Amino acid sequence: MNAIKPPIIQEPGFFQFPDYQDYRLDNGIVVHCIPFNSLDYTNVLLSVKAGTQCQSKLLQASSTSRMLREGCVGFTSEELAEELDYYGTSYHAATSALSTEVMISSVSRHLPKMLPLLNSIVFHPTFPEREFGITREIGRQNLIHSMQEVSFLANRQLKTMMFGEEHIYSKSASPDDYDQIVLADLVDYHKSYYLPENIEFFVSGCFSDKEFNALNESFGKLQCTNNAVPDLAEPAPETVADVRRFCEKEGCLQNAVSMGCVSIAQQHPDFLKLKLLVSILGGFFGSRLMSNIREDKGYTYGIYAQLVAYSNMSTIVISSQTAVEHTDALIAEVYKEMERLINEPVPEEELEMVKSYYSGMYLQQVSKGIDLVSDYRVKALNKIDAKTYYSQWWNVLHSTTADELLQIAKKYLKPEAFRVSVAGKR
Repeated sequence: MNAIKPPIIQEPGFFQFPDYQDYRLDNGIVVHCIPFNSLDYTNVLLSVKAGTQCQSKLLQASSTSRMLREGCVGFTSEELAEELDYYGTSYHAATSALSTEVMISSVSRHLPKMLPLLNSIVFHPTFPEREFGITREIGRQNLIHSMQEVSFLANRQLKTMMFGEEHIYSKSASPDDYDQIVLADLVDYHKSYYLPENIEFFVSGCFSDKEFNALNESFGKLQCTNNAVPDLAEPAPETVADVRRFCEKEGCLQNAVSMGCVSIAQQHPDFLKLKLLVSILGGFFGSRLMSNIREDKGYTYGIYAQLVAYSNMSTIVISSQTAVEHTDALIAEVYKEMERLINEPVPEEELEMVKSYYSGMYLQQVSKGIDLVSDYRVKALNKIDAKTYYSQWWNVLHSTTADELLQIAKKYLKPEAFRVSVAGKR
């Protein structure tokens, strides 16, 4: 080895992601799998096709999922925590607008013990009164704390502006809403939506016949009911007429600025090119927004743009914090960078640098394929072919030209469509 001569820099090659495989349990429950049988570790994600869109009260859906691990048939909350810890199994539950996911990650040899426990957690929770009171108060205090942050206030206000006042993505709870939720609400929600015919599994890691049989033994005998599965169609947005809104927050040290607009769905053929364009605008530390507004102007420590995918639409969102006196100047510079992308082709050197950066990020992401199970769930539920998605992203990174990005900017990066939310001091 020559320690003086630097190694040759080579373009990274495409990493062929393992094929996704689909199975069915004896009762018809679908199991989607990303196999990595060389590992002795398995992620099992149980997806319930019900989220906040199905709730009759604010906090009903999220409170139900949060209470699952607070006790189930055969285990108190303390015993449940001890059982998971003893077998080195991590547990996670979260609720979005359209679904709830419950995931366990375990050494594969412990799955035969952990899967019956997951069954009990999901289908036989006890909803103990004491733990409910504690969990509800923790949720209230967390929300009160979040509402002291200008970034939280600005982002919440922006969602209302982009989607409309009554849209499922805009509705947000207040601390007082925690007083309105009672245990009976959780029991009713669980009874209505946590049904065998309303779930799917997404598994990554080691998943041979042994793991499938363990999953089938724990969940394949569940009896499906005749209850109708809810229609989770995503409502169309109703963007407000106000271009700019301000949320007053006394005592803050900086203002938070959130800018955004509704854009094309992730199923659209232009979506991945738009993703690349938004990355150039503000997706990483060397982006246009960071170079101008942080490095050149010194208005902020950080500013980022991202393309956020929903079921049938997406949003382009730009977020930052700045001194009160720089708020208007920062917003003006964001619009200026948009106009540059609309009117000037991205220089070849800059485009190649961005492509190289995201090629590296791509390889880093897919090399940890065991962690992509949640991402696969989103794509599968939104009718996106996950088997080809990553190769399409790789092809976009390596084939998109500056002229193509210029046309994408003219079509989708429309400054007049953006809504501006500011929280802090005037």
